[in-house]
Amino acid sequence: SKLAFMKILIIEDNAIQALTLETIVKRLGFKEVEKAYSAHNAYKILETFKPDLMLVDINLGTEETGIDIVKKVQQEVPARVLYITGNSDLHHKTKADETDYFGYMVKPIDPHKLEKILAEEQTLPS
Repeated sequence: SKLAFMKILIIEDNAIQALTLETIVKRLGFKEVEKAYSAHNAYKILETFKPDLMLVDINLGTEETGIDIVKKVQQEVPARVLYITGNSDLHHKTKADETDYFGYMVKPIDPHKLEKILAEEQTLPS
């Protein structure tokens, strides 16, 4: 399937949440999955790993947000982005709108809903 060729980068500062997301995407058939627990970590990985898809937590517990990372990455890599956040407020949603993304999910994540969104995203011509 096309899924197997998709590279996914999960940017999430909570290791347990990151692992949960990894489990879900692997169950969907994604093979190449990398996890970054911080902005610094994400940039290191992105030097060599060019994801087709990024699952991005907005608040990484630092000044730099997941949105900031996506802004920089999308200047070089046309990665599809799904934001996953504990912040459902308008401020974060407005900031996210400054980037190109196809989904915005609020925690706690419903695995079935995530699978559905990713499966639908797969059927769209990019």
